[in-house]
Amino acid sequence: MFTTPVKDPRVSEDNANTSFRGRAIEILARGEYFHVAEEQIKGRSKLFDDMINRQTREPITLDHDPDIVQLYVNLMNDNIIPVIDSASSGTSEEFHKLMHLLLLTEKLNDVMARNITTAGIVAFLQTNPDNAFIYSTTIRRIYDCTNAGNICREIVIHVVREFGSSSWYGTCAFSLGSVPAAFFQDLSIAFMELRDHETSHTLRTCPLNYYYTEAEGNQK
Repeated sequence: MFTTPVKDPRVSEDNANTSFRGRAIEILARGEYFHVAEEQIKGRSKLFDDMINRQTREPITLDHDPDIVQLYVNLMNDNIIPVIDSASSGTSEEFHKLMHLLLLTEKLNDVMARNITTAGIVAFLQTNPDNAFIYSTTIRRIYDCTNAGNICREIVIHVVREFGSSSWYGTCAFSLGSVPAAFFQDLSIAFMELRDHETSHTLRTCPLNYYYTEAEGNQK
């Protein structure tokens, strides 16, 4: 159990530091290039370590939205998530980015980045509960890319259980036909667990590090 208080890692884009020292490693995401310091990327993911050990000059290729990869690069360099700006601060769009950033950190098995991202998600939910909307396409992507019991699925279920509304089903952004059956099964179990236990954690009051997990051997 993590007991040290955690700060909200989200910051204004204007306060994000994009400079770094040392050898730069290139990351290619759907035609866009990004750079991260080798010292910051080393030991975070087997994919990165394999590329560094081969000493190849080829970029690390990630099949992910460049906007989300940019968030990840800033997270690796400075342990911050620059998603708060005048246009998206506290909106469902910011939450959408945080959920996709979580999926990217999970796919890369970057435990440190995943922990920081979960703290950002909890912070968002506690300060902007009315905008905790999850698109059905996001739910589908998370379920397609993860296995049963995965932390990404767990957070999705907890968010929908606590903040979901029947009005979601009437929007074009939340189509029942695009949500996997496994999601409804998990959601039903979550509601039954909530009924079976008199006390259960709530995203509205839990510590920011509620979803933290211990780093594995290849993590810093």
